[in-house]
Amino acid sequence: MNVIDKDERVVCTDCVNWDKLKKKLENYFSCNTALCFRCECFECSCYDPTSTRRFETRPLFIKKS
Repeated sequence: MNVIDKDERVVCTDCVNWDKLKKKLENYFSCNTALCFRCECFECSCYDPTSTRRFETRPLFIKKS
């Protein structure tokens, strides 16, 4: 279970789902497609995956262990 404070800042690259999304991005050029939003967590940025957002904004985010 994700025990993260709602105000904690999280980045896509720290997520367990990042590797899956990264493969999709490598296989399909262009972030501006429906494929970009197939990440299981949603709300991640293909343009800038190291941008931080509050955990409250990315509630399905699961931090890598």
